[in-house]
Amino acid sequence: MKTTKLLIIGLLCVGIASVADARTKRHHRHHRHHHRGHHLTVAPMFAVPTTPATSAAPTTAAAPVTPLAPPPPSGDFTFVATMDVQPDNEATTTDVARTVFNDPDIIDCFRADGTGTFTNSAGTFTITLVPSDLGPTYDVTWTLAAGQVLEGVYFKGGSNGGNFYSAGELNSGFGNGHTPVTGGSGMFAGLSHLDFFCEPGRVADGGSTVALLGLALGGLEGMRRLVRGRKD
Repeated sequence: MKTTKLLIIGLLCVGIASVADARTKRHHRHHRHHHRGHHLTVAPMFAVPTTPATSAAPTTAAAPVTPLAPPPPSGDFTFVATMDVQPDNEATTTDVARTVFNDPDIIDCFRADGTGTFTNSAGTFTITLVPSDLGPTYDVTWTLAAGQVLEGVYFKGGSNGGNFYSAGELNSGFGNGHTPVTGGSGMFAGLSHLDFFCEPGRVADGGSTVALLGLALGGLEGMRRLVRGRKD
């Protein structure tokens, strides 16, 4: 009797353990299927900033430029070069002028420090201010002593030195010139001084030269007749 009861109790314990084990396995399978149906999404650690595209700066059309009136005609002057001669004395300026005009014989026969009429041993010089939209310009007339001609002039003034003009190797004449544009003003500078460069001119042949030429031609004619007479 006791043996039968013990057997029955043992069978009951085995059955209860089997049921509990089955429930445990079914719960694990359901848990695995639940995880398989979801995807894991990983959020980025930080966002990379993006630079917005920049548009080109708008362009502004240049305002039309109103042309300025040109300076007066230069007359017998012809522009040659702009140079800043240093030191600014007559000797150095003459040396530079001899190179500019390619003439080693010229001298600085007069340096004017302003406008007016001036007379010295080289001749008479007149300088007159002529305003223009580009700044001051200057009319220049000259009449030199016999045997002299004007090779050129140098208008000095402002930050860029001065302007050299040739004068056509004339004994007398007229020209208009000006100094260089100074600084960033776009205008001619005022006149500091004006140098005149003279050289000996060619003097016309006198009567004695013509007489000698006539004697030479007469002698040639006499020789020609003498030779012809001997042939006859």
